[in-house]
Amino acid sequence: MTHSSPQTLAFTVDHEHSGIRLVGCLTLLASVVLFTLLLNTFVFPDALLLSGLIAIVLGVLVTNGVDRLLKGRWHSGRVLTLSPEQLALTKHDTPEAVLNPQLQVNALFWHFIVKRGSRVKKGWHVTAVALEQDDTYLTFYTFCAPDKFEELPMSKSFTLLAKPKKEDSDLRQAGIMRRLLRAEGHRNQDGAEMTHEDFVRAILYLQDHFTAWMPKP
Repeated sequence: MTHSSPQTLAFTVDHEHSGIRLVGCLTLLASVVLFTLLLNTFVFPDALLLSGLIAIVLGVLVTNGVDRLLKGRWHSGRVLTLSPEQLALTKHDTPEAVLNPQLQVNALFWHFIVKRGSRVKKGWHVTAVALEQDDTYLTFYTFCAPDKFEELPMSKSFTLLAKPKKEDSDLRQAGIMRRLLRAEGHRNQDGAEMTHEDFVRAILYLQDHFTAWMPKP
């Protein structure tokens, strides 16, 4: 969800936050147990395995429905706000990271490919931006299908994340990778997850308003 004024963009982030994921797990477990008991008692009294298999399918359907319902109504409370005066990530109006965009900001761009599919499909890109100022990191990211990644604004600026190798003689590249790995640590712990559309809008806003420190496309 995006709220905007002529000079400000505000994004609600973390649409699938930890509370929703926890409710999803509990809903699935409770649904499977309940449906198994009902089916085994009233429909297939001599087929516990069949009852369990059908219960799993029904539990997944119920969980998906609850998940869709909660995503539209239960927000994380975290908001990413971009304006000419301030870049901020807040939670219930309490600042988590605040930067002054009128001063120098270090903008870092990276991505990596999901190797094992779980919540995110295998082969998709985790695509992230970190804005760093005086050791304060404001980090936001999204998940991209391979074809969508190529269409991202500044897609060529996103460095593929990899651990520096000891035998790597390119000290400059190794230094860049260490900075990105440090930023990835902040993303993994405190980063703001955005929809693909909001992520694109955020990058375009930064490009338009902060040419002094944003990388050139």
